[in-house]
Amino acid sequence: MMTNNDDKTLPQRPDKIRRTQQIPAEWAEQTSGGATAAPWREIVLIIRGVVERIPLEDGFSVLLGRSEPEEKFRPDIDLGIYGAFERGISRRHARLFMENDTLYVVDLDSTNGTYLSGTRIPPHTPTPLALHDDLQLGTLHIKIILK
Repeated sequence: MMTNNDDKTLPQRPDKIRRTQQIPAEWAEQTSGGATAAPWREIVLIIRGVVERIPLEDGFSVLLGRSEPEEKFRPDIDLGIYGAFERGISRRHARLFMENDTLYVVDLDSTNGTYLSGTRIPPHTPTPLALHDDLQLGTLHIKIILK
């Protein structure tokens, strides 16, 4: 619970995450396939037509969820601008992380689940992602591209 009612600001978006409105044409032409050309340099999330670019670094891990201003909580990727509450996104919904040149998603025991190719993944179970997988958090669809 907040003790200082005057301070309602949220932490700033991490500098390493960039958001753009345009999807480069060459991405639309890429074919699906397994994530076999690692090491990857960045992860691109396409969410409702908006591109989120996240550079990969050693120990990469990013939390996907929705902010909670009353608790001053903000995940690494705040899905609030995409209608997260209405689409069933939990505050701490899922985590993406890289291990041994493989990108994984882990559902963090979210209320409305995390789906990969239409199949709900079990909570707390690292599940590998392929090159152009469609990830669904609650009812929000996210296209993942590894570059």
